[in-house]
Amino acid sequence: MKKLFYLLIIIPFMCIGQMPNLVVNPDFEQGSIPNLPGQISYATGWNDQCTDPLMFTNGGAGVDLLDRSSSNPSLKVPTNLWGSIDERTGDRRYAHLWQTQNAGPLGNQLAGERLKGSLTTSLATGDYKVCFWGARATTSLLSLDNPYQIVEVYLVNNNNCETSGKLILTTANMTYDGGGNSIWRLYCANFTISSSEAGQFNKILFKIKTPPNTPSYRHKQSVYIDEVSITKGCEDIVLNLPNEIEVCDNNFEELCGPYSTFPTSIYTYEWWGPHPTLPVSTLLSTSRCFTPNRYGSYKFKITDQNGCTTEHIITIKKPKIVLPEIANIEWCPGVSKDPIFAGWPTNPFIGYNCDYSIQWTFNGSILGGYNDYRIPFQGEGVYCVLVIFSDYSVEKCFTATKCCKPKTEFAVSWYAGANPHTITVSNYVANIGDYDSETFYVYKDCNNDGNSGPWTLVNSISRSSNFNTPLHFENLDPNCAYKIVHAVSKICLRQSFIHTEYVGGNLGKIVFSLSPNPAIDRVTISIEDYNSTLNYLLSIYDFSGNKLEEKNINLSRTSINISNYNKGIYFIKVSNGKETETLKLVKE
Repeated sequence: MKKLFYLLIIIPFMCIGQMPNLVVNPDFEQGSIPNLPGQISYATGWNDQCTDPLMFTNGGAGVDLLDRSSSNPSLKVPTNLWGSIDERTGDRRYAHLWQTQNAGPLGNQLAGERLKGSLTTSLATGDYKVCFWGARATTSLLSLDNPYQIVEVYLVNNNNCETSGKLILTTANMTYDGGGNSIWRLYCANFTISSSEAGQFNKILFKIKTPPNTPSYRHKQSVYIDEVSITKGCEDIVLNLPNEIEVCDNNFEELCGPYSTFPTSIYTYEWWGPHPTLPVSTLLSTSRCFTPNRYGSYKFKITDQNGCTTEHIITIKKPKIVLPEIANIEWCPGVSKDPIFAGWPTNPFIGYNCDYSIQWTFNGSILGGYNDYRIPFQGEGVYCVLVIFSDYSVEKCFTATKCCKPKTEFAVSWYAGANPHTITVSNYVANIGDYDSETFYVYKDCNNDGNSGPWTLVNSISRSSNFNTPLHFENLDPNCAYKIVHAVSKICLRQSFIHTEYVGGNLGKIVFSLSPNPAIDRVTISIEDYNSTLNYLLSIYDFSGNKLEEKNINLSRTSINISNYNKGIYFIKVSNGKETETLKLVKE
């Protein structure tokens, strides 16, 4: 069988790499636990170096580091001296930045704190993005009637402050949620470092924007800051790698990452693969191309010259084919054509190109020489097909069953003159092979007119075997008419079939004779009390119950030719729509 290596979802797609954050300790989590206000330097890489000196002349302490683990209630997270808001991602810490117009020795001068953080490197030429999460504090120390909570973000170098820096972000006025509570909001901006600015900035600085110098704005500003980031723009990398690969029988093929997009681009590659206990945790190759050697999930990681990383997961698996069930075969010999094939009606293996083999069995015996989705019909019985793949197998079984519509006619005798008065019903032997179960129902109508009722159920007998044994309904009223309903159930056809006969009563009562009996070539049927208003029907059956002849009778005496019949026993049945009577005829 041909082996094929093929891909699923082979759609080229563009990935924008993840650029590393250039801010040192961007969420303030690293460092010592603060116990006093103004200890922002306890967060690694951060300080309040450029804070206005007037902040300290009237009891100010500088930028605050708030910590869930602090022993000082004023510095706790989520509730602290300036309000209440939980750390955005459930960690421990964030910073608090303050500005007041009540600073200085006399308490009437503007002074503001500066939050200053370190970058991992001086910024080079290129496009960047700055983001941070900010929230307005809810402290009662603030005058809230005229809010003015706007933050400015600068790039500076070493010991420089904002006056020597580059403004890269001015937020909107920070507001509360609809319930007057502090809420974290993300603030971002894009900026560019020109060639003349390259290497000049290695710090980031936050300050609250100076409010208008009017009496209505003479109040304090207070904000929280967390999760600061500066990232360099990443190249758009197009990967022609699928999400899933199906490989037949360990025939792995080479996978390759893209070449560098631009002449100045420099890519490094990493292929990580399956581990006995951990997913994609083993570094397998640092080449652009790599050939897997086992099934499982692989991670391809590409890093550009800016440190941007792009990752993609590829799952390599064995193809699986879902084989449909095979419908059971039901047919009626002599009525419908015998099946030619047994198995699936169409080939379910189309498009599946891995190795497999097929083994057929019929009634438990292996059929040699067949390796296809169907085989020649073997007759009635149980068929099974075992499909064997390289590492598993699938078996489907079904049955072939003869299923014919049953003939429900039966012979009935009404012994009205005997005691007990009895109706005897007998199935024709040729019919019972198609019976699964049957029920005879006997109804009576004692209006003595043989018309349509009302019919009352007298008795019923059900059985699922011994269909050739006559059934007797005794102790009946000889003056009543009887209706016998024969219901035959056929499971494979999922329904029952009905035949009805009538006996007894005065109107339509049948009494007839056969002469001669035994007979050689002709026999005469004589009907007593023939009623010309009724439609009489004559039927002739052989001993097995096969109907040989049927004709209407329009006279009280009718002669029929039996010279072509073989010697044996036959049944002559006469009915008139109200009653049926059957007599036995011997042909010599």
